[in-house]
Amino acid sequence: MKTLRAFYWIALVNFLLTVCMVLLGAYVKNSGSSLACPDWPTCFGTLMPEMKGGVAIEHSHRILGSILGLLTIGLTFLSFKHRSAKPTLFWGSCLALVLVIFQGILGGVTVLKQISPHVSTVHLITSQIYLAILLWLCLKSRFESAGIIHFNQINPKITKWLNIAIAIFLIQVILGAIVRHSGAGVACGLGWQSALKCLNSVTGEPTWWPDTLLAKVQMKHKFWGFFTSLALVGSTMPFLKWAKRNHVRSIRLAIVGIHITLLLQIVVGMMAIGTSLSNHSVLTHVFLAMVIWSFLIFLRFKAHQLKGKTT
Repeated sequence: MKTLRAFYWIALVNFLLTVCMVLLGAYVKNSGSSLACPDWPTCFGTLMPEMKGGVAIEHSHRILGSILGLLTIGLTFLSFKHRSAKPTLFWGSCLALVLVIFQGILGGVTVLKQISPHVSTVHLITSQIYLAILLWLCLKSRFESAGIIHFNQINPKITKWLNIAIAIFLIQVILGAIVRHSGAGVACGLGWQSALKCLNSVTGEPTWWPDTLLAKVQMKHKFWGFFTSLALVGSTMPFLKWAKRNHVRSIRLAIVGIHITLLLQIVVGMMAIGTSLSNHSVLTHVFLAMVIWSFLIFLRFKAHQLKGKTT
């Protein structure tokens, strides 16, 4: 039991630090510090360079990544003792360890390849998968250590709609990563006139469907964003109705949280363009995406619990 509690706290700290890691990564990109350290795994040939300016920002990102790696090793070590009784914790920890190693390699390739958009996009997407696994492990270990068992059954259609919601949102995350790292974020122009529409590269007139490839990528992200908002509200409503009937407050709060955060995300997304991709708007946009993603993973975990599974 003590081992499971320790596992839970390490998983929770790892999850929170991963959120910080993603935000710091966004700040590295937005501040132009991505290549402040021109070599890898060292920075100017040393493991601890002078922490000033862009070097401090970029190298802090590397240091935090190393801490996450050590914490993930700790999770795997703790779960090894329970690999037979709690295989989900063990294999989940192993997968998280593989992903954090993969992330470190991708980070190095990003530097050595002088910021490859494809590698950077995969880097961001992998971070969200890693974040989801950590949250699942955190919830699973808390569930196991507390000895909580849920006997209520839910309609399989609720889980099906929830899976659809997760898939739709993940596509939006992928599109956002492509926009972020392909340079499409500025392709429609910056300023409030480009918050919804896109400026034509020739005439400068606002349009819903621009003439350049990168601008079209940004508009796809905008269109899918509105579709995602409607789809997530619709696909989570059956679960919300079930939670109200069965008086499950945590599920109700999580779903309402998704709906509110979706509205905020649309507003902040428009602000990011309107304020010329200012640091605070971009970081808030990234943070809100992780909040929605975490809510969805939490709901999927609760759906798994409500099937009556305890292992």
